[in-house]
Order: sequence, then structure tokens, then C-alpha cells
Amino acid sequence: MLKEFAKLCYSINTPGARWLLMGDQIANVIFIGQVEVGKRLINALSLEDNDFHNSEGILFLAILLTAPYAFTHLFTYRKQFWKVGGMIRKEMLKDLMMRCLYYEEATRDEVNSMEFKQTFSQHVFKLVSDGYMKFFELAAAMGRVIMLFLYFLIYAVKSIAEGDGGQLFYFVALFAAVPILAYVYMLIRTKKSTQVREETEDAKVELMSYMDAVNDDYRIVADCWARPLVIKEVLNKINLVNKYLVDQGARTANDMAFFGWAQELVEFFVIIVAGNLHIHGEITLGVFTSTMAGLRGASAQYGRMYKAFLSMQSCYPALWLLVQYMNLPMDLDQRLATMDKSRKLWPERLAMAQKHEDVVSGKANAEDVMPIILTDVEFEYKVTLRQKLGPRAPGSVADTAESSDYRVLRQVNLEVQQGTLIGVSGPPGHGKGTLLRVLSEVLPPTKGQVFVPSHLRVHHCQVQENLYEGSVAFNVFFALLASKGLTKVEELSKEERDRGVRVCKALDMMPKIVESVEKHDAHTGTKLKGLSLTTRIRIQVARALIANPEVLVLHMPVDSLREAQGDRVIKQLVEFVRNKGVEPGSPSTRGGRRRPRTCLFTSNHAYFLQQADKVWRAWSRGRCTRSSSSSRRPPAGGPRTSRAAAARRSRSCGWAPGAPSLEETTTGAAVPAEAGGAAEEPLLPGATDGSS
Repeated sequence: MLKEFAKLCYSINTPGARWLLMGDQIANVIFIGQVEVGKRLINALSLEDNDFHNSEGILFLAILLTAPYAFTHLFTYRKQFWKVGGMIRKEMLKDLMMRCLYYEEATRDEVNSMEFKQTFSQHVFKLVSDGYMKFFELAAAMGRVIMLFLYFLIYAVKSIAEGDGGQLFYFVALFAAVPILAYVYMLIRTKKSTQVREETEDAKVELMSYMDAVNDDYRIVADCWARPLVIKEVLNKINLVNKYLVDQGARTANDMAFFGWAQELVEFFVIIVAGNLHIHGEITLGVFTSTMAGLRGASAQYGRMYKAFLSMQSCYPALWLLVQYMNLPMDLDQRLATMDKSRKLWPERLAMAQKHEDVVSGKANAEDVMPIILTDVEFEYKVTLRQKLGPRAPGSVADTAESSDYRVLRQVNLEVQQGTLIGVSGPPGHGKGTLLRVLSEVLPPTKGQVFVPSHLRVHHCQVQENLYEGSVAFNVFFALLASKGLTKVEELSKEERDRGVRVCKALDMMPKIVESVEKHDAHTGTKLKGLSLTTRIRIQVARALIANPEVLVLHMPVDSLREAQGDRVIKQLVEFVRNKGVEPGSPSTRGGRRRPRTCLFTSNHAYFLQQADKVWRAWSRGRCTRSSSSSRRPPAGGPRTSRAAAARRSRSCGWAPGAPSLEETTTGAAVPAEAGGAAEEPLLPGATDGSS
């Protein structure tokens, strides 16, 4: 592990790491020099016949002892700008975020959000500061110990050469004995110390996860009058954390005390042995003091090395989580394979589009008649090892190649013509949302091919309760900002901001919301947590419409809205397709030379589905039927059908058990526009009167 720490530290920022290592070793050389100068200073003061036993000599030695501190100051200051730790943090966080954005869907569901947030915001920083950067501290301490050992060894050999005897080899043996004892001690203590640290970290994570769950599910706690129960459970978890922290602190205190005792024992033996040698005139006072200083410094470096090891070991839980998240399965390879297939199909699809009658007659461009095609598409959520080993629900279908609990789409063959509005219906869990995510390339298919012409921008919008972090205006313009590579609303042109305001008004948003978008620079708008669900949904729909993609895919954009609000949204979707965008500009330029707009949305309300040009229905056991109408939608001012009436018209159908998949069949039935514009087909299989 130490080798891997060193490899990463040196490879990410080689110049900075080299300067750090060199600076630390230069500081060690200065320390050895100061030990020697200190010895000569003591001899100069105690021996009258010494060459430095005068004012000039004392001044010279004093300068040699104090001047090197200028290097220490400069080195300590400059190493803050070599950015070794900063670059390691940046690379780790960048790689972690990139992998998170490309996790497989089943993998993303298995990720503990609390642990991931802690890993990103705390563990990476702890790992760098208390783990990787401790390598340099360890290298500096080890370098000083080696230099001290060589210093004593050279001095002992020199004393023998000069005929003074080999007494100094006692100090060399004593010097070598300390690291041996320290190594044995660490071997004995490390296993239990590591276990205590892991238990402490697990208890902390459990406490934080529980607090996160309580915060998310506060309403349940309040409704069930469970506040005392939650407080009691929190206190139990806090007591457990405190217990482990006490155990960890006690062990650390004992571990560090070992090096304190080692230093005291070294001083004890040096005083006895070296003191007697000095009394008998075998060594000078300078040798005595330098030996004391050197061995005391060595003991301090051993303690410093042990602290660095403890710090590195304390990072193992953080390192394990980081390694785990860095190695979770991603779907990036699947995406690249899908893009490669689409690239190879492009010439063939373009040649077919050039034979279209509208292209031949000059009414349309070939790129505008190229359809989106799903060929033999299957999608199966990959199960994790935990899911495979876990207990299976009673009565569930066996997980085999023919019938998988996680296979959502099977043998789907569909074609989406540009410039159409398509509704998708079906009961929950039958693949409506998965179909849209696969079609919009949010999920790569497990098998088959999804061909989306590369010139088409596809925007997928799955309305959800939460909004993106930021102001209301930032949420409304978020997709447009991302498409332009911008980060601030102020960077958009005035025409783009004005169009966003018009879209919000078209969706009948509250005046306060419209004001927060229109006056984004001086008015931050309503806090996001205080917005109603219907307002949040319409903000997400506005975000998609403002982005103005060629293909817009929305999952359940109207089912949670009131009838009037849903009408507004559907009306804008119709306008998006008919006018090639919502509020694109002045009436004279609407429709213009822009590319066709295509929209697909899911809903379980026949009242909304009847506005679509086509309706796809998800059936159990791989059935998805398409109903078409002879007219696009009811003419303006024509008879309207209420939501309740539309629901009453839908007939109830039975559902066979089993995992659903999709295929397309065409129903030729159509009714006149005066009858409501939708085919007399069961738009809501399984729905009852007034249900959704």
C-alpha cells in the first residue's frame, strides 16, 4: 500500500513531488550538519585549546546553527504552491464524478447516497491529507533516521581509525535496537488497532445514515408520533460511537507512549554509558551532547514515522470506499458501442431517406425524414451480486435467460417519424419509462440497436419531486445553459431569457415564479423547497421546452397535474410539434426553416393521450399496440371530452402475469375528428371508471 501511495503521489505531479522529496532531504542534511556544529560548539566552549575557543569562532558557529532556518522557512512557504495534494484531490474527485455519471442503472440504485456524499466531500480529502501526503512525511523521517545512523557509523569508524577505541559502536547498536523493537511492537498492535478503527468508522457511517434517513422521512416520524423512539435510537448510536472512540483513543495513547518510553530509555543508557566514557576521558563533552541529541532525534523520528503509519491506516476505510466506487460497473463501453453502430448505419439510412417522396419533390430535406428506429431492442437491468444472493420474493418468476425478473423490454421494434406527437400508456412496471430512456439514449440497450440520427438533439425529462440545486431561473434555463456550455443565466442573450419568460407564462406558472425568472439578477425567487409539486413539474417541463431540442421525451409530465394545468402542458407539447418549438419568436417566423420537432410522452389518462397523433400501449408479455387517428387532434373550438368521460370510455382488460416487453402492432381503427380524434380502442388497459 505504501508503494501505491508513493506511485500516485509521484505520477500525478512529478515536479512538485520531486521538489518535496528533495527539500525534505536537504532539511535532513541541515539537521545532521547542526548536530556536528553543536558538537563543535560544546567542544569550543569546554576546551581552551580548541580552534573555535574565541569570539570569532563562537560567532561563526552561531551563524552556522541559525542561518539554515532561512531555508526551512522558504521551503515551508514554497511547498504550499507545488500543488501535490491539490492535484491528487482534483484527479480523484474528477474521476469519481465521471464514473458516477456513467454508472449502470442497477449500480446506481445500489449506491448508498449517504456514503457516496461522505466519500466525495470528506473521505477523499481525508485520504489525501492523512494518507497520500503522509508519504512525504514518512520519507522525510526515514531519511533523517538513515542519515543519523550513517553519521554515527562514520563517526565510530573514524574513532577507531584514530585509535580512540570502538566505544561509539555501543551507540550504533543502541540506535539500531530502537526500530527493531518498534517494528515488533507494531506487528503485535496493528491488527487490533485496525479493527477498532474500522468499528469506529462503521459506527459513524451508521449514525450518519440513520440521521439522513430520519431527515428524509421526517413526515413519517411526525405522523407516527415516533420522535421519542428516534431520539432513543440516536442516543444508542451516539453511545456506541463514543465507546469506540474511547477505545481508539486509549490504544493510540498507549501506542504513542511506547516511543516516549523508548526515548526515555535511550537517554537513560546514553547518560550512563556516555557519561562514564566522558568522565574517564574517552569522549569529549561535545561527543556526549551530540550523541544525546542524535539519539533523541532518532527516537522522535521513529515516533513521527509511527504517527504517519497510524494516519495512513486510519484512511483505509475511506480508501476502501473510494476503491469500491471507482470500480463499480459503468455503461460507457455500451454507449460507445451503440454510437459506433449508429455511425455505421448512417449512410444506409441517409440513402433510404433520399428516396422519400417529399425529398424527391423538394419539400423536405433528407435529414428531416430520417426516422428514429428501434430494432430488436431488449433491456435488462443487470443484477448485482447482492441481488443474486438475496432471498427471492414468493411467486416471482425464476431468473433465467428466457424469463428474468429484471428484463423490462423484449424484442421491441418501433419507428418514430419526425414531426409527430406520440403518447405511451400502460400500467406501472411495464416498461414505459424504460422505453423512453432507451429511445433517448439515457440507457444503452442490452441487445438490439437504437438508431437516432446524429443531427437530432434528444432531451429526456423524467419529472420528479426534486429540482436541481440553484435558483428557479437557473433550473428553468439549466438545459439551455448546458447545451451552450454556460454556467450563469446572465451569460444568455436577452432574446433567450425573454423566450424563457414567455414559456413560463404559456405554462400558466404563478406570477412569483415568472418574476423570479424575469428578474433573476435582482430577485432570487421562491426557495425551491417551498414550491408545490405541480409547480416543480411545470418548471421541469419549461426547462425541456426552453432547450428546444429536435426530439423531446417526457415521462409522466401531466398525470400529477390538475386538468387545467395538464391542458396547458399538452397544449404546449402540441405547439412544440406543430410550430417546431414553443414561443420560438414572432408569429411570422414560426415554423420557418427549422427542423421538425418530435415529442413522446407517457401518461395513463386517456384525456391527455387523445391529443397525440399516435398512442403506444404497453401490454403484458411483450405487447405494445399503436393506435392512430385520421386527424391530428380535435380542431380548435370543436367538442371536447372531459378527463372523466375519457376514462369511462376506456375498457378494462386483463393482465397476464410475467415480465413485460414491447412490440408494435397497428390498429387501423380511426374515428372522425368530431368524435374526439382518438380511436375507439382501450387506451387504458386495466383502468376502471375514473381511475388513472
